Amino acid sequence: LVLTVEWPNDPPDTLNARRSRGIRQRGMPVTGAGQSQPNFVVAYSAADGHRVWTSDTTAGPHGLGAVEFLAAPIAVNGLLVSPCRLNDDLYAVVLDPATGKLVRQVYLCGTGGAPFDSLYACMACAADGTVFIPTGRGVLAAIDAASWSVRWIIRYDHLGKPVNEMTWQPSPAMAVSDLVVIAPADADELFAIDRATGEIRWHAPRENAQYLLGAGERLIWTVGELIRAIDTHTGKTVWSVQCGAPAGRGARSGDRLYLPLAEGLTVLDASTGQPISAESAAAVPAGNLLAYDGSLYVATAFEIRKYPDMKRGYERAVAAHQQNPADLSLAMRLGWLEYLRNQPGRTLNVLSQVPEPTRQLDEKRYGRLMHLKVLALLDLAGETETAPPEAVKLVRQAQQIAPTSE
Repeated sequence: LVLTVEWPNDPPDTLNARRSRGIRQRGMPVTGAGQSQPNFVVAYSAADGHRVWTSDTTAGPHGLGAVEFLAAPIAVNGLLVSPCRLNDDLYAVVLDPATGKLVRQVYLCGTGGAPFDSLYACMACAADGTVFIPTGRGVLAAIDAASWSVRWIIRYDHLGKPVNEMTWQPSPAMAVSDLVVIAPADADELFAIDRATGEIRWHAPRENAQYLLGAGERLIWTVGELIRAIDTHTGKTVWSVQCGAPAGRGARSGDRLYLPLAEGLTVLDASTGQPISAESAAAVPAGNLLAYDGSLYVATAFEIRKYPDMKRGYERAVAAHQQNPADLSLAMRLGWLEYLRNQPGRTLNVLSQVPEPTRQLDEKRYGRLMHLKVLALLDLAGETETAPPEAVKLVRQAQQIAPTSE
């Protein structure tokens, strides 16, 4: 499933909430945060994009009513968990992944007054049977996923200076080593918190960072005009690199940091901060990045593009295909990489190992395989070393197997 948070009409205007975030002085009397802005989670099929269900938090013995989801749910123990707001209270709701219906709810805390930014995602994470939920209200909650009870709740808003509208962009909580790392909207600090006890191990100033890029066993990376690597266990800066203004959210893949900047895509060694020369980096447009399964995805304002790793991704694709050459997914992955490497003959060889009966198992994906085969046949026919009679034969073969006349 692909999960989104959607509004029935236009999303609420939260500009005033962002401007006044953190302006209230500690100890000042507060009033309620006002009515929540109900929305819902929608689940789409990852295979073809059709809508599977829309969440329902109103029915059943645990019904809350129409809630305001604060982030897309995460999968935990076969269920879906998400923070939500109901007027002046924050909850964690547990949804059935098959239907989107409410299974149960866990009360987290009150909102504490002050305007509430409905568009600031409070993204949770889970590790070792515990769900860690930022609230954006000076509190981090840990929920036991076996009993669905609160394990601990800690406050961090007494540390560091009050924030203004220039604070962290939404960043998910990240569980690494024995810590959970958060870059909350309501603090100008980065926090590392003991996952078992809720003790704050260390906190470090945000400085000019805009978002938390990633966290590993040894280093944590934050991104602004200055890229910082912070020691996971001490909070001390290990290295920093001046790179320029971010033009989207970066991604980490293995030992590389991919950073979309105003000047173009920059690739750094994650351990040292040294720049790495990357093929076709200049062609990657500004946007938000996702590194997944040997490829880099770029989400711009109008489209999503995929850039496979032509070295490491290709090597992994070859190894996986050798283990199971009849697998349609593995053949498609390697076939496309061979095609992008201008090897149409190898593309055809890879695709030929997928048996015909596979078509009955997944008609749409098999159609995409035939489309790739047609492209490879036409490219092979157009190569200068291909003799004219052979080129004609290849073109006719492409016409015969083409899914459509186009």
